[in-house]
Amino acid sequence: MAFGLIASAIRHVGAAPGSREDTELTTAQLFALLWSALADTLGTAATAVLVRCSARGAALEQVAVRQERLEYTYTLPPSWSDPAPAGLEDLRELCRGLRPLLVELTGTVVLRHLESVAPLRASGLLEGE
Repeated sequence: MAFGLIASAIRHVGAAPGSREDTELTTAQLFALLWSALADTLGTAATAVLVRCSARGAALEQVAVRQERLEYTYTLPPSWSDPAPAGLEDLRELCRGLRPLLVELTGTVVLRHLESVAPLRASGLLEGE
């Protein structure tokens, strides 16, 4: 079941993990994969809180997470929809803020899960400091 959301996100962004296409993902598509992988593991409420904290710490005012009824939605900077590397450094900054929170809360379990998503691993977003 956990793989279902990630597979759905991959279909949404149009690339299979490890495919040649995944090197051409936009920053918004990489964020969608990150969100889906986190939500698969932690649930959407925890994902929303962690992303909000990480975005605030990275001073990314244009990354907004809102609860609409029972679902969480996010808004990303418009430049994140442009071809890479537009916005990639901002997403890296968000991930740098996310990493210590995940380690404190889950050890390396969630980080290993995120690293199993080929486009996230290939992007270098999850590399340690």
